[in-house]
Amino acid sequence: MSSLTPANTRILKRRKVALACNSCRVKKSRCDGLRPACSGCLELRIYCDYERTPLPQHKKPTYAQLLERVKELEAELASSTAPVTEPTPLPHDVSIAEDESSVDAIASNAFNETPEKDIGYFGKSGDNPPATAVK
Repeated sequence: MSSLTPANTRILKRRKVALACNSCRVKKSRCDGLRPACSGCLELRIYCDYERTPLPQHKKPTYAQLLERVKELEAELASSTAPVTEPTPLPHDVSIAEDESSVDAIASNAFNETPEKDIGYFGKSGDNPPATAVK
């Protein structure tokens, strides 16, 4: 058994081919990119062709087209929005503030109620007692 260390091992990386031949591309197999014929085509004794089919080009919109689109969107936005009106203020109920602050009123009402008796079964809850009504 031989021990391989990083010093005496050599990692061989596969050479990346810029363009596979048409046969290898159709079969989705690795192409070594040799010219005039790759090894795969030579082995199968088929014609090796490196004709590149052009990729679809997406045309970028021009500045004038973008500006026109912005104007269309601004016009659509202007026609779809209703005029802005100021919100009407809500009337304040000062009677609570005269007696005690609203926070104190809420807190005192929350603790003045007596708990209801147990109201039923809500499903398995382990060793916990049944829930009580919360108001």
